[in-house]
Amino acid sequence: MDAKAKAKRSFHFQALKEAVERMKPELAAASEAAHGYEDADTNADEGYSDFARTAELGFLVEAVSGLCGPHLALLCEIAYSLPDLHSPHEPHHHQEKTKPS
Repeated sequence: MDAKAKAKRSFHFQALKEAVERMKPELAAASEAAHGYEDADTNADEGYSDFARTAELGFLVEAVSGLCGPHLALLCEIAYSLPDLHSPHEPHHHQEKTKPS
């Protein structure tokens, strides 16, 4: 990969990271809502709760299977940012993947 292509790739990766960073307040709100939704199910039958998790995992796998590479990269960046919402003092920064030369 020549220098121009590397610079362009780096620019786009940085733009992706910055966009996900700007999404963090909304991701935090979604995370809080998801945890509240899960907490509301604490009185539910434990067997159903396990079934619900399995069904959600199945839906996730089905949804991800149709994504293209760039959208999977975006989803990966979002996933890497979620732990930062719960432990902001120890951020986990995903590094740009580089292809072997």
